[in-house]
Amino acid sequence: MSKPTMRADAARNRERILEAARDAFAAGNATVALETIAQAAGVGIGTLYRHFPTHEVLVNEIYRVELDALAADADDLLHGREAIDALRLWMGQFLRFLTTKLAMREALRRSMASGMGPNPEARARVNAALGRLISAGTSDGTIHPGTRPEDVTAALAGIVLATAASDDRNQLDRLAELLVRGVSQTRL
Repeated sequence: MSKPTMRADAARNRERILEAARDAFAAGNATVALETIAQAAGVGIGTLYRHFPTHEVLVNEIYRVELDALAADADDLLHGREAIDALRLWMGQFLRFLTTKLAMREALRRSMASGMGPNPEARARVNAALGRLISAGTSDGTIHPGTRPEDVTAALAGIVLATAASDDRNQLDRLAELLVRGVSQTRL
């Protein structure tokens, strides 16, 4: 059975809510009230609750949508460049995604504690996208064939955690480049 199609105005409201919540979280306001998000989106609180009945549902949807977009970018990055270069670009996008989610850390933690957690299917799509980059790299000889997607995502998460306190973007970039060099089959 297919999911019912959302009315155009309802879809616009949903997108405005997601955008307002993304902006609030990106500004470092992980505990922003749903009423504040509804007001910023220009909708009533009832409209927000129809789409996102709890703060955790809203946080998980933002996380899922952004992970889906990141996963889709992997294929686009492979066009016209070596896989190792596509991987480097994708890793930069993923690191930006993770660093902006630090503001959502407490909201994501509450979501996981409630049993909802970030969508495992979204994580699987990210690992699958990373797997396509790695596969392309093993095929073109630029990425070591033993490279595993889940190891790369774990290393990237570790890089973000290791640099979070210093907020040193240069260190973040240097560590990411070390990871790229580590998975590279060629000398960079």
